[in-house]
Amino acid sequence: MNKPLLDVIFASEKRRSVLLLLKDGPREMEEILCHVNTTRQVLLPQMRILEKHHLIIHQKDACELTTIGKLIVNEMIPLMDSVSFFNGEDDYWGTHKLDFLPPHLLKRITELGEHSIVKPPLTESFELNQKIIEAGYRSGSYHTACAYYHTDMSSVLSRMVKNGTAVHYIATSSVLEKMIGSGREELTRLMENKLFHMYVCPGMDFLGFTYNDHSVLLRLLKNDGSPDSTQVECFDPGAHEWAKELFEYLLKEAVPINDIRIPVEQ
Repeated sequence: MNKPLLDVIFASEKRRSVLLLLKDGPREMEEILCHVNTTRQVLLPQMRILEKHHLIIHQKDACELTTIGKLIVNEMIPLMDSVSFFNGEDDYWGTHKLDFLPPHLLKRITELGEHSIVKPPLTESFELNQKIIEAGYRSGSYHTACAYYHTDMSSVLSRMVKNGTAVHYIATSSVLEKMIGSGREELTRLMENKLFHMYVCPGMDFLGFTYNDHSVLLRLLKNDGSPDSTQVECFDPGAHEWAKELFEYLLKEAVPINDIRIPVEQ
């Protein structure tokens, strides 16, 4: 009786490695042995199992995937990417809200790539992330959406536009009101700069989201809606397109603000 296919694929690291290697085409046996870092005597029984389940064809001294094998390996890759992305961090991702993401971006969250989950010291819990800001100063553009207020935000964004960085900033109605109340003149000067673009939305189901030319930052709410100072920092180049699409999605619910003398709609 044949093993269940899930066991064939995932119960052996060697079998899994062979299948993934063959996804790009046939390979000579010596190349496979070198890749898996084993001997022919050890690997051959695993290859026979893959052949028995019609996942590979072994002819002469070369192997390749069957049609079924190609279909299965194509499905394996996104699953393994997801497992690798969440591995060891399920306590964080499983306890924080992700439902603000549209389905197509949630499905592609692994595009954030290598990342760090950072818990700032208590004294810096809601400070601006200096690594992301410094990266913003070196960027051609800086996109951010914030549901929390920080007294330094206007001055930081002012410095960016003075450096020639185009800034796109989405704030909630309450954050905009606080910015006006604490620094109307500075915000007015900022909005007069052609590099600064501000938008307002009624609310956000996350604390903050930022991306620039070099990095991405996520600050998520806990599942019960409470705030958390923990941050997800991403410096993987592949994260940029994912972040760009998320910001464009958020803009659909936002309204451009060109004059802070106009009352903010509640």
